[in-house]
Amino acid sequence: MYEQQFNPFAANLAVVKGYFKNGKVLALGILYVISAIISAGSTIYSSLSGNSFINDFYKLMDQIDPALSKDFQSYVDTSVVESSSIVSVLFSVIISAALTILIAAAFFAIYSKSRNEDPQATPLGGVNILYVLSVVAMVITIIGFVLGILCLVGLFFLIFFYGSELSGTTIISGYEIDLDTLSEMLMPMYIFFAVIALIVLIFSLVAVVNRKNYYGSVKDSLTTVELQNKGAKGFGVICVISAIFTGLGLIGSVGTILAAVNSDLSSATLIASGSNFVTTLISFLILIFEASVAFGYKKYIDDQKYGYKSTPYNAVGGFAPPVDNGDNPYADAPRQAYNDSYTDYSAPRQSAASPMVCPSCGAPLEEGSAFCGNCGTRL
Repeated sequence: MYEQQFNPFAANLAVVKGYFKNGKVLALGILYVISAIISAGSTIYSSLSGNSFINDFYKLMDQIDPALSKDFQSYVDTSVVESSSIVSVLFSVIISAALTILIAAAFFAIYSKSRNEDPQATPLGGVNILYVLSVVAMVITIIGFVLGILCLVGLFFLIFFYGSELSGTTIISGYEIDLDTLSEMLMPMYIFFAVIALIVLIFSLVAVVNRKNYYGSVKDSLTTVELQNKGAKGFGVICVISAIFTGLGLIGSVGTILAAVNSDLSSATLIASGSNFVTTLISFLILIFEASVAFGYKKYIDDQKYGYKSTPYNAVGGFAPPVDNGDNPYADAPRQAYNDSYTDYSAPRQSAASPMVCPSCGAPLEEGSAFCGNCGTRL
């Protein structure tokens, strides 16, 4: 008869599946699919509508400064912009859409496998996809972080050694620029820019590290004897911060739509503005759901491992019976002696011996007697 292979991590697998069968995981997969479709369509449409965007830009510049608008038009060839944008955009659209669909597929796999009642079904495949992508993102971000620091250092030395040499005036596009004033402003402008750049670089690095740790902890929970949630809280915080800034961008995109309507711009600009609003809204929802799932996973695993009101989790033996710790919920549960059913064996008690009687007449006998005192039978 066929026997299923023993899984030493079956208890952990059941715990993790119990959480990721949440509908929020399915919602994330759906949102990523919608994001891929709308982003790809919007990018391609924008690349095909380059002339309309440039003409709308000229219209806005005419309202601000007609002279500057004419100077700008003399330097830009719209046919070159449109043809080059189509070629450069297609490759990035394919790569971006493929990555987004891959992330969506990972969430779908995690949700479906977690809903599967088969004890052998595991969401490890989907988790591995997210973990590998997070590792790749972390490596790319670290490279970008190092290059960004080198650029800031190089720019600092460039301004420090050569910024003071600027003097006199120059004319750029018909405007006279005072180089003496510019040289005095370079260092304060650099400091402001450098601080902003450092904040963005550090935030990006912290984000990818926590994302990697989060999905790594889910992976380890499925493949080791200990439940882990390292990085889940940090990743949730990062998602909340990102959602706040995305929400501000969402408000800004609404302002862009209203400005396009009030300025009587082309339909291409209105469509692009509307699609940008929808894309930003979906990104906002994705961040909210990501944060909710990460925070929920952190709390869920803590409750399984340390929760005193529910059944405590034992990494080796699964679930132990609840223990009353009194008024102190953080007190350690009393350890129970190991019982292997052999060393704890005790022999059964024997009942007290019944009084001796004569086998012939049944009369009671005195202890040590050789003959029955009643009938004389030899004992």
